[in-house]
Amino acid sequence: MRAVLPEFDVAVPDHINFNMCAAEDSVQLTFEIRNVSELKTPFQVDCQSPFVIQPTEGVLQPHSIVKLQATFKPLAAKVYEAGAVIKYGELFDHHKDIRLEGIGKFPHLLVPTCGRVPNNMTKGLETIVNFNEVIVGQAEEKWIELKNMSPVNAPFHVEQPTGLSRIDTVFQCPMKK
Repeated sequence: MRAVLPEFDVAVPDHINFNMCAAEDSVQLTFEIRNVSELKTPFQVDCQSPFVIQPTEGVLQPHSIVKLQATFKPLAAKVYEAGAVIKYGELFDHHKDIRLEGIGKFPHLLVPTCGRVPNNMTKGLETIVNFNEVIVGQAEEKWIELKNMSPVNAPFHVEQPTGLSRIDTVFQCPMKK
């Protein structure tokens, strides 16, 4: 007669590809760790920057699944390759590796001017919004449209001039999507 003792074992993806993401922005993906053993299995996740995986630890019941959230936040425009290690077992002496990949891209925003359609080849194009003369107490409204020329999201924000600026601070700039 022979007996086989149960062993710790989990299933994880070999590879997670985040594709392209704007520098300083982030993209999130969800993946699963599956306990394929008969044992209650604690796990820990170690990951390299600019990738983050949450939660970083947990316990899997026999034949259960836990969903983890992986985040890619590139700081520059370049190809990122790193690894994540899932350590598991009572003493965390077993491990599985996951290859993480992502491409950081700089966004490219253009502003059309006076009916001209922006393109990547336009050089020296400066956008001026001319309000002409506006009578005190009256308001004038102009629209500015931003064109995203890149294959990634282009996060931006509008800042009001500071008190030290030569520009009067009576301008308001609400944003619409």
